[in-house]
Amino acid sequence: MMRDAPCLEAKQPDRGAVTVGPTSTSLSVTVLSADDAYDYQLQAAQLAAPLAGSVAIRVFRIPFLAVPVGGPRHGGFYLVPDAGDHTIGTAVCAALSGLHGFPQLRARWAPAPDYCYVIEWGAEPPTDHDEAVRARFYGYSEQAIRAGRFTLPPPPRSRVPGSCT
Repeated sequence: MMRDAPCLEAKQPDRGAVTVGPTSTSLSVTVLSADDAYDYQLQAAQLAAPLAGSVAIRVFRIPFLAVPVGGPRHGGFYLVPDAGDHTIGTAVCAALSGLHGFPQLRARWAPAPDYCYVIEWGAEPPTDHDEAVRARFYGYSEQAIRAGRFTLPPPPRSRVPGSCT
């Protein structure tokens, strides 16, 4: 099981798709234009700086935004859907690997109702449980923070061993 580790290896045939596993059961994670992301407009309204360099990561059918570090953003994250193992996280890491603005890629166990892992990049996130401190680290605007309109992964010290299934 993958816990707090650098991103694992995956076969990468091109920048657009990453394949993990045997051909018959391979998983495809696709990097798309940022404006293809399901949450693009929402993130654009919540973040303090433009989304330059952002990409959409499509896992299964729905692409979600991955925003690079820079400006007020010291780190970023991508919530990995619960699929019972680490293959999706590995594929997301491989897809972001080498893209500008996504340094120090790592995977972290972060159980929640809809996801098991968080792929993180950039500086280590604050361990403070103060949501405003954490939201500023990820580059959310003061307006979004005051309104409570932001999404955060569980704090780093909320590591819980076990399975998401």
